[in-house]
Amino acid sequence: MYDILREQINRRTFIERTTLTVAGIVMTPAVLAGCGGSTSTSGESLLDQARKAGYIRVGFANEAPYGYADSSGKLTGEAPIVAGAIMKKLGVPSLQGVLTEFGALIPGLTANRFDIIAAGMFITPQRCNAILFSNPDYLATEALAVKAGNPHNLTDYQSLANSQAVVGAESGAVEGPWLAQSGVSSSRIQHFPDGPTGISRREATGTSK
Repeated sequence: MYDILREQINRRTFIERTTLTVAGIVMTPAVLAGCGGSTSTSGESLLDQARKAGYIRVGFANEAPYGYADSSGKLTGEAPIVAGAIMKKLGVPSLQGVLTEFGALIPGLTANRFDIIAAGMFITPQRCNAILFSNPDYLATEALAVKAGNPHNLTDYQSLANSQAVVGAESGAVEGPWLAQSGVSSSRIQHFPDGPTGISRREATGTSK
């Protein structure tokens, strides 16, 4: 078993990170251009194409509760539900889910494997250099998953940096860079493709998060 510890955030940390802990739906420029009436070089915007097809392709990383496939294979979760409501108002009745690892969501979007991303993705300056975000639709905090009783007394990034604990972080997520910036050596950061894999690895190897 393991305990979930919410990160202790002081006022300075909160001010520094407030802009980094909000998330929204991610869209390609072509979709946003279609909302404003602009067209692509082919003369038809991606949004117009989606309206004609009756669906838009949505990248997701199978991470509950943000975006995942239920037992019937239907795309659901916080982000797809919000995206679906928006797309219906824009004249696109359904979403076609494209499952990928979290770290492959942005590369997949820029490579045209799908048209939007519906996932729990923090808005950061680095990501904004590559893709476009909608307005934020939720605010999330962070947590550590540790052994029951927290034997290493891990409470925040600094305590992780000062320890010798091995820490797990999802590939492509913000926690990996934040751990490195906090002084956690790369040899102590293990990357995993999704949340369930990370929990399984933690239970098998005793990693902290």
